[in-house]
Amino acid sequence: MIENSKQPNPIPEKSREQLMRELASLKASLASEKNRRRKMTLERAETEQRERRRIADLLHDDLQQLLVGARFQFQIFAKDHPESPILENIAQLLDRSVAATRHLSQQLRSTAAPPAGSADSQKQVIQNSHERQAAQADALNEGGSKKIRVLLADDHQVMRQGLLSIVTGHPRIQVVGEAENGREAVEMARRLRPDVVVMDLNMPEMDGLKATGRLKAELPEVRVIGLSMYEEEEIAIAKAMRFAGAEAYINKSASPDELLKAIDAVGDFR
Repeated sequence: MIENSKQPNPIPEKSREQLMRELASLKASLASEKNRRRKMTLERAETEQRERRRIADLLHDDLQQLLVGARFQFQIFAKDHPESPILENIAQLLDRSVAATRHLSQQLRSTAAPPAGSADSQKQVIQNSHERQAAQADALNEGGSKKIRVLLADDHQVMRQGLLSIVTGHPRIQVVGEAENGREAVEMARRLRPDVVVMDLNMPEMDGLKATGRLKAELPEVRVIGLSMYEEEEIAIAKAMRFAGAEAYINKSASPDELLKAIDAVGDFR
């Protein structure tokens, strides 16, 4: 019996080198694909975090401000109807809405404009009205008790309207102007020389902390009341505002009476 001694043909040297190149190319492709997928995962996570922060900012900087401004104005109206169960229900709904948006904003943070011409024109009309009223009040009060001249600084118009509704009609308080950012608040304070500035913390162009520091450096006689929506960081914010020079700090969830008392108290230093 003849045994088959035929051996398998060895892989040609050229074919082996080609196989090694193809294997190396495959490894490189796999590594590149792995890096691409990792980069996509990181980009998706970063995009999701940015979107969470954006929504949280919208809730805090817009919706909460609208709700609090509406609540301020409602509380003034409700004073004339203290026994109305419907108004009491509305007040509870507003409180729950503010609390719900604040909670959602905190959860999102933890895991993650009108036409210029018309706005400027409207703002100028409002400011002119404040200045005329202030001049009239000064003329009427000559020889009598001086009113506390107040400048309101907040970037949300509905919030300024809410603040205005609180102080309107107070016998000792006169609003002399409204500013929608920190830079404007400083500039208007230079011109109007108010007794008190109610200063929001979170504003564009210049925030309330920087504006307070600059204002106190230039006009140390002007009193500042800090204002903010941040309840979870209230102690730290109050300390920061006082360090910047503010005489008082009020959370926007406080009652209108608390704001009036604060204005009255710091205004008495004048």
